[in-house]
Amino acid sequence: MPRREGSAMSLEAIQRYNETLLETLGEDAGLRDLDALREGVPRATLRTWLGDFSPPEAPCWEDSRPLSSVDWFPVLENRDLSVLPERILPRWGMVTERCALRLLPTALPVCRRPGDRYDDLLQETALLPGEPLAVLHPSRDGQWWYAAASFARGWVPAGTIGLCRDWEAWRSAQRMERFLVVTGSGFALPQDPYAPGRRELSLGMRLRLLSGPEAVQPLRGRVPYDCYLADWPIRAVDGSLGFLPVAVPVSRPVREGWLPYRPESAWALAQTLRGEVYGWGGMLGGRDCSALVQELFRCFGFRLPRNSEGLSRLPGAIDVSRRSPVEKRAILRRQQPGTVLWFPGHVMLWGGERSGRPVCLSAAGSFGAAEGPVRAVNTVVLTSLDVRRPSGETWLQALACILPIP
Repeated sequence: MPRREGSAMSLEAIQRYNETLLETLGEDAGLRDLDALREGVPRATLRTWLGDFSPPEAPCWEDSRPLSSVDWFPVLENRDLSVLPERILPRWGMVTERCALRLLPTALPVCRRPGDRYDDLLQETALLPGEPLAVLHPSRDGQWWYAAASFARGWVPAGTIGLCRDWEAWRSAQRMERFLVVTGSGFALPQDPYAPGRRELSLGMRLRLLSGPEAVQPLRGRVPYDCYLADWPIRAVDGSLGFLPVAVPVSRPVREGWLPYRPESAWALAQTLRGEVYGWGGMLGGRDCSALVQELFRCFGFRLPRNSEGLSRLPGAIDVSRRSPVEKRAILRRQQPGTVLWFPGHVMLWGGERSGRPVCLSAAGSFGAAEGPVRAVNTVVLTSLDVRRPSGETWLQALACILPIP
């Protein structure tokens, strides 16, 4: 039975939707049940995962320096493919600070155009504190781990992972009877002189809630009135996972539990991100187009695919690839703001019509106005679907799928 417009989707229905995505899309959309790796990963499978990147034939640069085969060789060797056992039993861990997940075990920035610091060919995504990981294989230099999250896999800096004693301890670390959800773009916690370090919260992140602001408790030299107390994951000196109680001010964009989901609520939350920097694969502390959609819907309890191609596979998609622009606009008028739109390489959120023009919100790398060249935008922006791609077609002409969730 369809949900009435304006009514909130139940948490049980969202959980069933997440389970459906995992069962029907799975690895094809980058989604996986990490528990299924408990029995281990065959060497052939892991070798395929580790070796699924080859240096591009087109020229690449480290900022303005052209890269050669001499540069690629030590990076590829750092994967240490020769020491894989017959079956790899995972270690279990959790991310303790925002970090990059990379296609190769290196921090070397690789761009397609000289001097382009908004691009990095090796950047896959960003992982947020608290993200559970199945940790599979160390790099030769010991500085990286190849790991799988529920929506991506790649190389993660070893110093950003806290390892659990075993699978049971890992599962226990994820249990949260009460939790805080970050519902704003991001912010840093106040400095704590007894627990130094910068702790940044980001959209869709979740922390175990210890107590609400009504239960005032002393904490390391202060009495944090008007604060939630929550557990922050930390990496101990020996590399093990621990937790540190932190105070989160009630004035920050957080709430207890998931946001109630309505498409219009997703659209309203998206508006708070306008003007932010575009971040390919989570670079610069920002989001690219698909990360914006994934992290936005995380605030409501959804576990969506990470990349745009995976999002295009969501159930209930309306294929408009063969429709005319006039027909597409007619179909769009029947959608609620907050509906996901897709064409190959880009996802957006439908925003309705303004001044007679169809508009959307997205983290945009580049586009061109009706008159003028295509330019690097690198911003989360509300724009008309009349803007142009490098090919010359408009976003409306390119629109291929309309993806109501759900």
